[in-house]
Amino acid sequence: MPYGFNTSFGAPLLLERQSLSVLCVAFGANAVNAVHFRKDVDLIPGAGIAMPDHSFLVIGAEHLRSYSSGPANVQFLGVLGPAELRNAYANHSIHAQLSVMEGFPNALCEDMLMGCTPTVSNIT
Repeated sequence: MPYGFNTSFGAPLLLERQSLSVLCVAFGANAVNAVHFRKDVDLIPGAGIAMPDHSFLVIGAEHLRSYSSGPANVQFLGVLGPAELRNAYANHSIHAQLSVMEGFPNALCEDMLMGCTPTVSNIT
């Protein structure tokens, strides 16, 4: 399957971008599985505590109950449909791709199409 992106996905939306808002996409993560640690989702609650003026949204959580505790400025959602995901990208100003390993960072590429500022980890 070829990799590629539909650039119309990033067409401007008439949505107001939230300042100091951080989006992380980690499909399949739950608080005890490999995806959670591979995507470094475990760092997000600590970032929420350290930066109380920011809001954090993690999309793609597999078992929302596994993320029931944490700071009030950190929210976890399950899998979103394409239109909802596009709106989430358009509403946030920062994208956190904190993975310790990444094959092909589709979420990061999609987020940059939407004009978010990427924050990434230095990985191979």
